[in-house]
Amino acid sequence: MANARIEFKIGNIEFVGEGDQDWVTEQLDKVLTRIPELESESKKSTPKTTQVTEQAATENLSTFLRKRDAIDKQRRRFLGTAVWLQQRG
Repeated sequence: MANARIEFKIGNIEFVGEGDQDWVTEQLDKVLTRIPELESESKKSTPKTTQVTEQAATENLSTFLRKRDAIDKQRRRFLGTAVWLQQRG
């Protein structure tokens, strides 16, 4: 039997299938029939953008990390930086 691979993205829905051609075709048909349902679910679960306060927008990274006691360890600095970046959008 032939080996097949297919990969595509429609909106927020991604499909990757690799294997026996009959199996890939069957899985693709299942996904295609469920696209309207999956698309409506993905719209519901799309994260909302966070509102940035004026203080968070003007506060520099160093001050932000010091206020949250995230200076001493590399892991805390990394995670604190991630939060700071996310708040800034």
